[in-house]
Amino acid sequence: MSATLPLITALRELVPITRLGAAVSATTSREADGVARALGIPVGLELPDDPAAARVLSDGCAHSLKPHHSALARASRMAARRLHVRLNPPPPPNTTVTSGVVEEGAA
Repeated sequence: MSATLPLITALRELVPITRLGAAVSATTSREADGVARALGIPVGLELPDDPAAARVLSDGCAHSLKPHHSALARASRMAARRLHVRLNPPPPPNTTVTSGVVEEGAA
């Protein structure tokens, strides 16, 4: 975890703290909160503790586990979808986009 502190320090200079959050893999919310305290940023995403899948995904080790079926992969996919929707909300009704310019009430 200490290896991430310089990165977090650099990110704090570039990104408002309200836009930062740690992705934490932990067995309990209490553990995730402890990581957030140690890093000095809030938990933005809590993932299940799944060491076998994490090993396959990070090290590429040969294992019979199919990482895309693991709890870690499923939770990651769902969280990525939620984040995508939050950061890219659909345009309001009666809005068109022409040449990259949003025009309200154009329909």
